[in-house]
Amino acid sequence: MKPKLTIKQEKFCHVYLETGNATEAYREVYNTSKMKPESINRKAKELTDNVKITARMEELVKPSLDKLEINTQYVLNNIKTIGERCMKDDNKENQALKAQELLGRHLKMFTEKIEIGGGLTVKRIKKSFDGK
Repeated sequence: MKPKLTIKQEKFCHVYLETGNATEAYREVYNTSKMKPESINRKAKELTDNVKITARMEELVKPSLDKLEINTQYVLNNIKTIGERCMKDDNKENQALKAQELLGRHLKMFTEKIEIGGGLTVKRIKKSFDGK
């Protein structure tokens, strides 16, 4: 089912898929004459993060992917095949590692750890259920 979008949002989806550039698509669809470049970038990003817009873009792309028979399994099989071929060639170690990295990412085998420092203080506030 087609998500309900404004006329401009619908056009943004088409232009973005055509150009591959959210900022360019935003400039083409919306009046940006009085906007700073940073504001245009931010607004374009907001649109690409909009759930309805991403759903619509996926809907627009799906027939092309179906027609080409490209799906997750197809891509993963190609990455696996390329990785295996590269592992047989000593000169292509980097490409083999990249193929393995892509497969690992897809399988969520790697997680990024973020360390937070800087003397963060946490205050605990205890509140009783009886309002005291």
